[in-house]
Amino acid sequence: MSYSDKQWDFLRNVGSLISYIGMIGWKATGGDLLRSYAEQQRKYDAGLSKAKPGTGRHEKKMAIDLNFWDESGDYVPGLNLTQEDLIKKMKPIADYWEGLSENNCAGLYFESIFDPYHFERMD
Repeated sequence: MSYSDKQWDFLRNVGSLISYIGMIGWKATGGDLLRSYAEQQRKYDAGLSKAKPGTGRHEKKMAIDLNFWDESGDYVPGLNLTQEDLIKKMKPIADYWEGLSENNCAGLYFESIFDPYHFERMD
């Protein structure tokens, strides 16, 4: 599979994820999709990413961060939930993402950094 085919498959999966988010009564807006080397360096230096510049999935257009509003219209990051409660709240979305492809990985389940609003393709 060519790299452009992988990017195409990734974006089709993002479209399915957005549709699912709407079906459960939530809203999402786009965050980072493409990151420059300098932005990845900044995030890495700040401890907001474990990916070294030049290796990040955002730099390869194979990851997206989303902003979420739940079924009550509340901005999810603004709810100040515990990590445990945020995992419970975001689990259906993360599980849906990972169920779309064996190559999909949700940041909710990362062991190296907790990144619940991050969705990527790993190949």
